[in-house]
Amino acid sequence: MVRELQQRGVIEVTPSWTTRPRRDDELHGTLEHRFVTEEEFTDLEGTGFFLEAVQPFELPYRYGLPPVVPVSDGRVPAIMVRAPLMPLVVRHFPRHVTYQIEDSYDRARERVVRAGGSVATLGTRLESFEDERRLGRTLAARSFVNDATVTELVEAVADAISRDFPDERSGA
Repeated sequence: MVRELQQRGVIEVTPSWTTRPRRDDELHGTLEHRFVTEEEFTDLEGTGFFLEAVQPFELPYRYGLPPVVPVSDGRVPAIMVRAPLMPLVVRHFPRHVTYQIEDSYDRARERVVRAGGSVATLGTRLESFEDERRLGRTLAARSFVNDATVTELVEAVADAISRDFPDERSGA
């Protein structure tokens, strides 16, 4: 959905940077993450590149939130984070608008397995699924349930963005 929104020129995603290894479905890169070694991450952190760096969810990997570069061509700047990391966004971007895109537990589990997730990864990524979904709902200005086609979800989110960001979308 996010890739389609960016391809249509609706949003411009600022990727997070991470030291975690790529998953099987990320071998050719992703829109939402830049993968670097621990050394590269530490070097970037040392230059002040990140607004903030965290080691979330008791995992051995670090994530860095870089500055969001404003765009002037009608695209809305976007960051993808899980609900527990929203305090970072709030701290650095007080005028943010949060959208929650959620799915059922079974579909989320299926996606993790399809992406090549191990049993350990599956447990880590899904053990607090319901708590995280509830938290996301409390933080979101709008929530969308991924229960139709990708095209329908993209249309619903694009419509919300055009209503929530009329100046950016009109190029003003």
